[in-house]
Amino acid sequence: MKRALVGIAVTVAGCAMVTGGDAGTLPDLALCAQHGATHRVPAFSGGAKAYREELVRRNLLSEKEWRAIDQRGIFIGMSLCAMYAEFGRPYRENRTVTANGERIQHVYREIGAIHAAYIYTTNGTVTAWQD
Repeated sequence: MKRALVGIAVTVAGCAMVTGGDAGTLPDLALCAQHGATHRVPAFSGGAKAYREELVRRNLLSEKEWRAIDQRGIFIGMSLCAMYAEFGRPYRENRTVTANGERIQHVYREIGAIHAAYIYTTNGTVTAWQD
Protein backbone atom coordinates (compact mmCIF):
# COMPACT_ATOMS: atom_id res chain seq x y z
CA MET A 1 0.00 0.00 0.00
CA LYS A 2 2.79 2.41 0.92
CA ARG A 3 4.57 1.73 -2.41
CA ALA A 4 1.33 2.33 -4.33
CA LEU A 5 0.83 5.70 -2.65
CA VAL A 6 4.42 6.72 -3.35
CA GLY A 7 3.97 5.71 -7.02
CA ILE A 8 0.79 7.75 -7.30
CA ALA A 9 2.44 10.77 -5.66
CA VAL A 10 5.42 10.60 -8.03
CA THR A 11 3.11 10.27 -11.05
CA VAL A 12 0.97 13.23 -9.98
CA ALA A 13 4.05 15.33 -9.20
CA GLY A 14 5.48 14.49 -12.63
CA CYS A 15 2.26 15.57 -14.35
CA ALA A 16 2.14 18.79 -12.39
CA MET A 17 5.65 19.67 -13.54
CA VAL A 18 4.73 19.79 -17.25
CA THR A 19 3.08 23.19 -17.31
CA GLY A 20 5.20 24.83 -19.97
CA GLY A 21 6.30 27.48 -17.50
CA ASP A 22 9.90 26.93 -18.59
CA ALA A 23 9.14 27.43 -22.31
CA GLY A 24 10.72 30.88 -22.52
CA THR A 25 13.99 29.75 -20.96
CA LEU A 26 14.65 26.58 -22.96
CA PRO A 27 17.19 26.42 -25.80
CA ASP A 28 15.56 25.92 -29.21
CA LEU A 29 16.07 22.14 -29.59
CA ALA A 30 15.05 21.48 -25.98
CA LEU A 31 11.87 23.51 -26.58
CA CYS A 32 11.11 21.44 -29.69
CA ALA A 33 11.71 18.21 -27.76
CA GLN A 34 9.42 19.31 -24.91
CA HIS A 35 6.65 20.03 -27.40
CA GLY A 36 7.15 16.58 -28.91
CA ALA A 37 7.02 14.93 -25.50
CA THR A 38 3.77 16.64 -24.51
CA HIS A 39 1.60 17.52 -27.52
CA ARG A 40 -0.13 14.13 -27.79
CA VAL A 41 -0.69 13.60 -24.05
CA PRO A 42 -4.01 15.08 -22.87
CA ALA A 43 -2.75 15.44 -19.28
CA PHE A 44 0.06 17.69 -20.56
CA SER A 45 -2.05 19.86 -22.87
CA GLY A 46 -1.30 23.05 -20.91
CA GLY A 47 2.43 22.51 -21.27
CA ALA A 48 2.12 21.58 -24.94
CA LYS A 49 0.19 24.79 -25.61
CA ALA A 50 2.85 26.90 -23.90
CA TYR A 51 5.64 25.16 -25.82
CA ARG A 52 3.81 25.63 -29.12
CA GLU A 53 3.21 29.32 -28.41
CA GLU A 54 6.92 29.80 -27.68
CA LEU A 55 7.91 27.89 -30.85
CA VAL A 56 5.60 30.18 -32.86
CA ARG A 57 6.96 33.29 -31.08
CA ARG A 58 10.52 32.27 -31.99
CA ASN A 59 9.43 31.38 -35.56
CA LEU A 60 11.36 28.08 -35.39
CA LEU A 61 9.08 26.02 -37.65
CA SER A 62 7.64 26.66 -41.08
CA GLU A 63 3.92 26.46 -41.89
CA LYS A 64 4.61 23.22 -43.78
CA GLU A 65 6.28 21.75 -40.66
CA TRP A 66 3.34 22.76 -38.45
CA ARG A 67 0.93 21.11 -40.90
CA ALA A 68 2.98 17.91 -40.78
CA ILE A 69 3.04 17.97 -36.96
CA ASP A 70 -0.71 18.57 -36.79
CA GLN A 71 -1.21 15.62 -39.16
CA ARG A 72 1.34 13.46 -37.27
CA GLY A 73 3.64 13.31 -40.24
CA ILE A 74 7.20 13.72 -41.39
CA PHE A 75 8.73 14.73 -44.72
CA ILE A 76 12.11 14.91 -46.44
CA GLY A 77 13.50 18.38 -45.75
CA MET A 78 11.88 18.74 -42.32
CA SER A 79 14.16 20.45 -39.81
CA LEU A 80 15.63 18.64 -36.82
CA CYS A 81 13.67 20.99 -34.56
CA ALA A 82 10.39 20.09 -36.29
CA MET A 83 11.22 16.38 -36.06
CA TYR A 84 11.77 16.78 -32.29
CA ALA A 85 8.58 18.87 -32.03
CA GLU A 86 6.66 15.99 -33.60
CA PHE A 87 8.26 12.92 -32.01
CA GLY A 88 10.26 14.22 -29.02
CA ARG A 89 13.83 13.17 -28.39
CA PRO A 90 14.77 9.73 -29.71
CA TYR A 91 15.78 6.80 -27.55
CA ARG A 92 19.23 6.94 -29.10
CA GLU A 93 21.22 8.94 -31.65
CA ASN A 94 24.09 7.47 -33.66
CA ARG A 95 26.26 10.21 -35.16
CA THR A 96 28.60 10.06 -38.15
CA VAL A 97 30.84 12.99 -39.04
CA THR A 98 32.21 13.21 -42.58
CA ALA A 99 33.85 15.83 -44.79
CA ASN A 100 30.32 16.73 -45.94
CA GLY A 101 28.95 17.33 -42.46
CA GLU A 102 27.06 15.43 -39.79
CA ARG A 103 24.66 12.54 -40.37
CA ILE A 104 22.61 11.24 -37.45
CA GLN A 105 20.49 8.13 -37.16
CA HIS A 106 17.70 8.88 -34.65
CA VAL A 107 16.42 5.67 -33.11
CA TYR A 108 12.84 5.72 -31.83
CA ARG A 109 11.49 2.73 -29.94
CA GLU A 110 7.86 3.50 -30.72
CA ILE A 111 6.08 6.21 -32.69
CA GLY A 112 2.33 5.77 -32.52
CA ALA A 113 1.46 2.44 -34.13
CA ILE A 114 5.02 1.99 -35.44
CA HIS A 115 7.03 -0.28 -33.16
CA ALA A 116 10.45 1.12 -34.09
CA ALA A 117 11.61 3.77 -36.48
CA TYR A 118 14.87 5.23 -37.67
CA ILE A 119 14.97 8.80 -38.90
CA TYR A 120 18.08 10.11 -40.60
CA THR A 121 19.19 13.73 -40.65
CA THR A 122 22.08 15.35 -42.48
CA ASN A 123 23.27 18.71 -41.16
CA GLY A 124 19.99 19.16 -39.23
CA THR A 125 17.56 18.22 -42.03
CA VAL A 126 15.53 15.00 -42.38
CA THR A 127 16.89 13.06 -45.35
CA ALA A 128 15.37 9.58 -44.86
CA TRP A 129 13.50 7.27 -42.52
CA GLN A 130 12.72 3.61 -42.16
CA ASP A 131 10.07 1.90 -40.09
